[in-house]
Amino acid sequence: MQTPVFINDGMTYDGHIEARPRMHDSVSFKFRVYGLESRAAVVTKIAGATATKGEQYAAMAIASHIMEWDIAHPETKDDIPITAENVLRLHPAVGHRLYRIVMGDEPPDALPGERDDHTEDDTESEFAAAINGQSPGEAREKNLSVV
Repeated sequence: MQTPVFINDGMTYDGHIEARPRMHDSVSFKFRVYGLESRAAVVTKIAGATATKGEQYAAMAIASHIMEWDIAHPETKDDIPITAENVLRLHPAVGHRLYRIVMGDEPPDALPGERDDHTEDDTESEFAAAINGQSPGEAREKNLSVV
């Protein structure tokens, strides 16, 4: 996944939210990240609102920055249009996660078939380094493991 620091106007990213068993299915989408000034305007508007109105403003913010998604009606399988009204009908965990992603507060999950940059092996090596008094970089170079 591309991760530029400078955000060109109209730049889109591929996003994915993994399924959570007994909670919600996965969602793949294309999105734009809010720039600092636009983000500040959205956050300020939400902060001054009631909880219900704040969720409506957040839904508007999400809908305006999701370019496409693979969400379909569970029975008819028809594509669900990207609107603030439909964002408000998403599972809360998905809606809140989409908000954090488009606002630039957290990354989406790795795309299906894409290797996440940080693996269990990396975690093991970093842990081994920490308990052996080495840096994570040294652990990656020596490929240490926990004994």
